[in-house]
Amino acid sequence: CNRQEHVIYGMCLDGKCCRRNESEKFMLRRNDLCRLAGYQTVETKGRNKDGRRFQGEMLYSSLMRDLLPEAEYAVEPLYAAAYNGDVNAIHALAKLKVNPNIKHPSSGYTALHAAVFKCKLDAVVALLTCFRGALRLDVQDKKGDTALHVASRMGFVEITAAICDEDSCDPLCCTNDEGKYPIDVIRTHKVWQMIKVCQTRNELKAELKALLKG
Repeated sequence: CNRQEHVIYGMCLDGKCCRRNESEKFMLRRNDLCRLAGYQTVETKGRNKDGRRFQGEMLYSSLMRDLLPEAEYAVEPLYAAAYNGDVNAIHALAKLKVNPNIKHPSSGYTALHAAVFKCKLDAVVALLTCFRGALRLDVQDKKGDTALHVASRMGFVEITAAICDEDSCDPLCCTNDEGKYPIDVIRTHKVWQMIKVCQTRNELKAELKALLKG
């Protein structure tokens, strides 16, 4: 008889890999030190571990939806994918419709915060694109910073521009716990220029919308 194993591959923050097996069902633990990076389904023939194997495509084609009974438990692989810049995993998790706004228990970072912190532009763009309408740009970490605060402070011009291009809300208007806007924490002139351009553009958009409504 054929037997299916759900094999979970993880990547710790120190770069070491780990592996866990569950024969039927698993639940991701948010406080786990290992940040789960992906899933594969391995089908083995009988009990022969060296028998023929079929490996499904990472994440969505091999991971059945009922293996994630609670969407919130899927934040760990999304966080890991964003942290490591794994765009394919982000696209796959988006198809599972996981919640992108859940915070990391220690830092308060969301997946977007993690991608910004690691300067993973492709991952930031993938999150903004795949989770458009669900991804909140005003979510704050434990210091009250949004992802745009982090990008502005660290001087990431392209990431700052990508976040500011989103129309779901105006991230420039969000303040942290110190009452500071993203423009208040900028440390480089290029990011300051980018923020000013985005502010001017948003003001023009607002004026245009007002004219069209009038």
